[in-house]
Amino acid sequence: MTDHDQTGAVAAAPGFRLLRLELRNWGTFDGRVWTFRLDGATALLTGDIGSGKSTVVDAITTLLLPAHKISYNRAAGAETRERSLRSYVLGYYKSERNEATGTSRPVGLRGGSSYSVLLGVFGNAATGATVTLGQVFWTRDGNSGQPERFFVTAGEELTVGTDFVDFGSEVAQLRKRLRQSGAKIYDHFPEYGKDFRRRLGIASDQAMDLFHQTVSMKAVGDLNDFVRNHMLEPFDAADWIRRLVAHFDDLTRAHEAVVKAREQLAELHPLLDACDAYDGHAAQIASLDAQRSALPYFCARGKAELFRAEVTTHSSALAAEQAALAGVKGRIAELGQRRDRLTLERAGHGGDRVAELERQVSETETAREERRRRFDRYAGLLAEAGLAPVEALPQFTDRRGEVADELARCGQDRADRQNELTEAAVAVRELAGQEQEINAELRSLRERRSNIPRRSLELRARICAELNLPEVTLPFAGELIQVRPGESDWEGAAERVLRGFALSLLVPDAHYSAVADWVDRRHLGGRLVYYRVPATLPRQPEPGYDERQTLFAKLELHPESPLRPWLERELRRRAGYQCVDSLAEFRRVDRALTRTGQVKDVGGRHEKDDRSRIDDRSGYVLGWSVEQKIDALLAKAQLLAERQTRATADRDGLIKQLNRLTGRHGTLSKLVEFTDFTELDWAAAVQRIERLRSEKRQLEASSGELARLTAELERVTVELTELGDERDTRQSRIGQVRGQVDRAEQGLRDTRRLLDEPGYGAALECFDTLGKRAGDTVPAEPAGYDRLRDEIETQLRLERDEAARRQAAASNRAVGRMADFRR
Repeated sequence: MTDHDQTGAVAAAPGFRLLRLELRNWGTFDGRVWTFRLDGATALLTGDIGSGKSTVVDAITTLLLPAHKISYNRAAGAETRERSLRSYVLGYYKSERNEATGTSRPVGLRGGSSYSVLLGVFGNAATGATVTLGQVFWTRDGNSGQPERFFVTAGEELTVGTDFVDFGSEVAQLRKRLRQSGAKIYDHFPEYGKDFRRRLGIASDQAMDLFHQTVSMKAVGDLNDFVRNHMLEPFDAADWIRRLVAHFDDLTRAHEAVVKAREQLAELHPLLDACDAYDGHAAQIASLDAQRSALPYFCARGKAELFRAEVTTHSSALAAEQAALAGVKGRIAELGQRRDRLTLERAGHGGDRVAELERQVSETETAREERRRRFDRYAGLLAEAGLAPVEALPQFTDRRGEVADELARCGQDRADRQNELTEAAVAVRELAGQEQEINAELRSLRERRSNIPRRSLELRARICAELNLPEVTLPFAGELIQVRPGESDWEGAAERVLRGFALSLLVPDAHYSAVADWVDRRHLGGRLVYYRVPATLPRQPEPGYDERQTLFAKLELHPESPLRPWLERELRRRAGYQCVDSLAEFRRVDRALTRTGQVKDVGGRHEKDDRSRIDDRSGYVLGWSVEQKIDALLAKAQLLAERQTRATADRDGLIKQLNRLTGRHGTLSKLVEFTDFTELDWAAAVQRIERLRSEKRQLEASSGELARLTAELERVTVELTELGDERDTRQSRIGQVRGQVDRAEQGLRDTRRLLDEPGYGAALECFDTLGKRAGDTVPAEPAGYDRLRDEIETQLRLERDEAARRQAAASNRAVGRMADFRR
């Protein structure tokens, strides 16, 4: 079979055109991916009888038309039932006759464990858009009907060899991987057909019906007779036809050889370009890696130069400061000796009393400053507490009483707020826990199709994982039961009656021993109820009442569950309550159920459990659809968030109140510490200082020599004080400069250790390149090289990632060109 390209202006053709068709395990196209490349051109598919032409046409028809419209036998001109979707998926290629029965059966190339893929890639040359359509088929063991399938659409180019293989043994894994890659997955053709018609710009499905009527025409009636009888002159055409066919075959083979050689030569150039690009990117990556390895050495060398300059500068500054300090100390020694001589001379002229007065003045000034400091602090605390200031002892006494009263009240208020805050914090934590639980349940619901609580599902997952069982073999009863769509008024009541049973695990008899042993050996950390479901059931007698008005009649069981007979038998017993609309009817029958969830059982037992709202879907556990439960949980989460916002605001308000009370309590506690007004009376100290200075002035006025000596002594004392301040300042500065020298020397030692490493010599080759990256701005301090290193390293990492991406793209192009060249 051969596909012949028709040359033409394909790039200018409007709309979407078929670029490539891929088949895997379709009909007799078995074992590998078969690719038909059209590249948007018009193509002619030829071949011998049985070579697969109709099989390819039926593959295209299957991609574009629903199953109920396809006649697979029309294109092949075969009998009505010779070809079907099942025959294509299993690869029927012959029939075997059973001599004993006289019947025949088809023989396929593939068994039930294989899968088939059809893939069509369409492109629009005008817009550059690409659309991929695909279908995947498989058969279940023991299933004699039509194969299972799902449909795929994508807005990018997919291939069978990369996107539809190596997904494991479960088709569900393939669906998951395709969905993660951005493809759309459909289980039914109408949604799939609507999607691909939208993508390909097909306004309606009438165009597809016309396509169906023409695509598979194989027998065209008497068209040849018409042409022969009405359009051709009579002549002996047999010899010309024989010669023409022979010559055409020769020309075809020669043309194909020339075309193949030209294509191979043309494909070599892009392959070499891709290889050159790959090598160029590899060299760029190696250069970038070398620069990243050399970057620490480059920065270390720059830092070493700066550290060396800092050591020199700071050492010179340290020597200058030390010399200045020595001069100050010498001057202090000289003035100290002069002060001692002046003190002795003044004592000889009656200066002992003056000295005593000066001592007392000095002590009283110290006391004044201490009292003033304490007074200012006391006054500040009074203002902070909202109390009036004090000026005298009576006011001080009054304030002490006020402080004691306020301290007692503040302590009680703080205790009350603390209790309220504790309760508010507990409420916030409880709401946060509920919110976390709802969020966890929502995350779990988005990944499953069951309303069973997450903790129960996690326990089942543990059981199945350790026993190597699929989770579908151990269903919860609630996963197989739901209220019929027309009976939604009774959904809440059904949840009340069947909740306990719905949360029970159903264990088939074949797995009962393994599950029972596993449960007995484990601490489950919760409650588990499970039922042993026997393989066969005894005949059940007919119920003695009309089931049409019972809760059982309002339930729907999962149609595909193998446990349906046992479950139906069990529900007849558990859900055999008459659903009544009035209390009069409720009182009349033996077993009854109201819409509000009140239950009446045999023996007079009544029950109504209103611990939660009957219409609260967030707690429902029945059914195999989770959309309504997700909506209910979202609504509940919204209400819970509003409550949590209010509770958090209340808690924060209490925290602020408690903080204010705690601050006030602390202020009042500090005020209690002031017990003696004398410690605050700085005005009395001022008065005493004035009296002592007045006496000193009177003594100095009585003796001129004493006044001179006192003035000289005061001048020397002032100068000594100034020199002492200068000495302390220079000593502090020397400590700072010595620290700068030590840090610079340590930094220099650290950088030298790095530059002594063996890798420094190889790194020198990259210093010029790194210098160009650094630019003209040279860091003025060592820390600047740390910032420069981070900037250059980020730049190198980004460039390497981009080079690696381009290298991978070049590698893929080269591999693709090699594969194309070998074909």
